[in-house]
This record gives sequence, structure tokens and C-alpha cells, in this order.
Amino acid sequence: MTAASAVAELFGEGMLVLVGGEDDRTTFVAAAAAPIAPERLAQLQSLGQGTVVLGMSELVAARLRLPAPPPRTRPGAPLRLMAPVDAARSSGDGGWSLQDRALTMRVAADPESGSGALTVPGHVLAGQVSLAAHGAAAAALELAQLAGMEPVVALAPVLDELGRVVPLAEVMEDPRLTPLPFASSAELHDHALWRAARELAVTCEMPMRDGGFRAIGFGKGDDQRAPVAFVHGDPSTADDPFVHVHLACQLGDVFGSLLCDCRAELDAAIGRIVADGCGVIVYAQPARPSFVHCPRGQASVQPAVIGLLCAIGVRPPRALTQTTTSGPDGAGEMEAWR
Repeated sequence: MTAASAVAELFGEGMLVLVGGEDDRTTFVAAAAAPIAPERLAQLQSLGQGTVVLGMSELVAARLRLPAPPPRTRPGAPLRLMAPVDAARSSGDGGWSLQDRALTMRVAADPESGSGALTVPGHVLAGQVSLAAHGAAAAALELAQLAGMEPVVALAPVLDELGRVVPLAEVMEDPRLTPLPFASSAELHDHALWRAARELAVTCEMPMRDGGFRAIGFGKGDDQRAPVAFVHGDPSTADDPFVHVHLACQLGDVFGSLLCDCRAELDAAIGRIVADGCGVIVYAQPARPSFVHCPRGQASVQPAVIGLLCAIGVRPPRALTQTTTSGPDGAGEMEAWR
């Protein structure tokens, strides 16, 4: 069991959990919305200096038919605030009480809830979280899913007395917070990629001049930038399988231009993989494909590349260069050819 899985069990039982990472701007104290009780909400509100947001995935917000975040909200923001909500049924306290607000959160987290289960405006601050985004808010939603619940969580940002976000290093020294279980957002994002890796689009045999390969596609069928992996042997059983991440270069790969060495790199990678007996070529589309320019230096769709490697059974390192060697345990040696 991973550390995140162990924390997810506690989270599913209603325990408050710290979620964050060194690269996250905000650390959250999170509670699963499905089992939340008024007492737990009161504790969360105290730790968050009074601020608690009901965070939910875009799909949950759509199922509940909630109004979209205002247009002025930055589309790529990890947490986009929506209109406050109330449960359609309440205890009669007008939505202000801890009992009513906890009820609203439980209703939102109920997979059977649909249009009309929540009313707008209300008294519970709600926010839409993109599961594709990095950050502690998206990681908290993954924690809920890891616990077998809907991606709906109560989030309290860790703030100082002036309302400023507190760096993770200081959070971990706060005596109010150190007793709480901690979930690394980086590890939770890895879990999300492993789950996404189950959505393999297609796999087929791909004989090549130098040996037999399997072609594995990952991503939505309408995604023209989805990467494809060419797998030789069974790299998941190797201690340190060779992985070459290659940006598609029409200039060099297709036309064999001497203005770049992309084709030579690809041929060398295939030769090494066949000689090793196993390995992976990840063929990814650059951000700006061109017939006349080499894509050297451009970025690939890294989450999709990582998810594809996970689906094959190869644990990628934290960063990917053009050529990477990586073993299933993630401890790999970086080898940049470019």
C-alpha cells in the first residue's frame, strides 16, 4: 500500500488531511464531503481562518447543473469559484448553520444527486476544480477518488492571520496542523496518471525493419496530439528499460533532411532497444508541428506521455527529456541526447 493509499483510508473515514507539495502555491486542509459532519466542518473552518470551499470536479458540477464560473475567472485556474450553493432540503435554519452547510456538502458528494439537488444562491462557497490541473486542490479530489468517493471535498486553505497563504515548510511546523495526516500532491497526481492510463485507446502489432514492436495509443480518439508508444519486448520486467521520448519531426523523420539529426536519433534508439531486448519509443507530437522547422526544444504533452508509460508498466521519472532511461521503480538515469 502506498502512503497516499493509507492516507486515503483515513480520509474516507472522515479524518482531516493536509494536502500539498513544495511546488504548490497553497496547502489545503481537506475533508471528504461525503461523510462530513457539523463538528468536522467547524474544525475545518477554524483551521482555515473561516474560509472553506466545497471543491468539485467539472463533471460533478455539470451533473448538478450548477452555473459555470464567471467569465472573468481565468479558465486554466486550478480552483475556479462558482456561485454559493445550498441543499434543496435543509433543517430550516436558513442554510447558515453548520448542520445545513454540512448537509449541502454531503448532498453535493452523493452520486445520486442531480439537477435540483442544490439551489443557487446559497451559503456554501463552491469551486470547480480541473482534474487535469496540478496543485493541491486537484490532488485533494484525487484523494477522494482513491478513497472510493466522488471527487467532492471540503477545502480550507492554510492562511496566516493576515490571510496570506503559508508555505509548506511553515505549515509542517504549525503545532495545530502537524498531527494531521499528510498527503503529497505529487504522489496523488501520479495516482491520477495511473488511473488515466487504463484508458488505452488501441494496441496492435507493428513489425519494423529492425524487429517486432507493439504500437500502443493513449488518449481520446479525437486528440490529434496524443502520443503513441512503440514497445519492443516487455520493458516492465527489466530493471532499467531504455525509453526514448521523440518529438515528431516531419523535416527529419519523414523526409530525412540533413538539417537536423532527428531521424538518426530515432534509428539509434530503435537499434539500442532491439539490442537490449526491450524498450519503448514514445512518439509525441510537438506543440507546433511544421514541415519546414525541426521541433527541437518544444514541449510534448507530458501528462499524456507519463500516462502512456504508466500503462505500459514503466514508471517514468519526474522529468522527461528527449531520451530517458527509467526503471519500473522510477529510479532512472537521465540521458539527454539533445
